Amino acid sequence: MNVLKHIDVLSAAKVAAVLAAIWGFIMAIIFIPIIAMAGSASSYAGAATGFNMAPLLLGLGVASIVIFPIIGAILGFICGAIYAFLYNVAAKYVGGIEIDLPSK
Repeated sequence: MNVLKHIDVLSAAKVAAVLAAIWGFIMAIIFIPIIAMAGSASSYAGAATGFNMAPLLLGLGVASIVIFPIIGAILGFICGAIYAFLYNVAAKYVGGIEIDLPSK
């Protein structure tokens, strides 16, 4: 058994950023139909009030494909860096995680 005593903070942050960006894209895909339904409902309400939010909501849904992954990547990078740093501090006191690596 090997013990993982240190994680490179920058490399962990980069991996977390990529994973969070992927998750942000998945969430945007889920978010678009919800916003489309809200836009459809607002068009019915807009007919009575004269204010139609459907184009605004459609734009928000399309923009979420870009915005969610970017925000996810930024937050994932920050959280990944914090987590790796805290792991390194904790591993000094408790000894780290035991892992079994395959031999070559």
